[in-house]
Amino acid sequence: MNRPTLRDVLEARRTISPYVQPTPLTGYTALNKVFDADVRLKHENHHPLGAFKVRGGVNLMAHLSPQQRQRGVITA
Repeated sequence: MNRPTLRDVLEARRTISPYVQPTPLTGYTALNKVFDADVRLKHENHHPLGAFKVRGGVNLMAHLSPQQRQRGVITA
């Protein structure tokens, strides 16, 4: 499998944006002090769907071939 390119990432962003809201970044004063930097964390587990890998799943489903769609998808 090839590494994704910037073009791949931007296309995926366009594909999933109607379905997945951006996850906010949260700052932590204690981490800022430890690292002497403005540290922001992105808590994917706080996503409204309750899943942190939803973006990849939505993008994968959006790019299924008609034959793959016909066979169906099972998720867990």
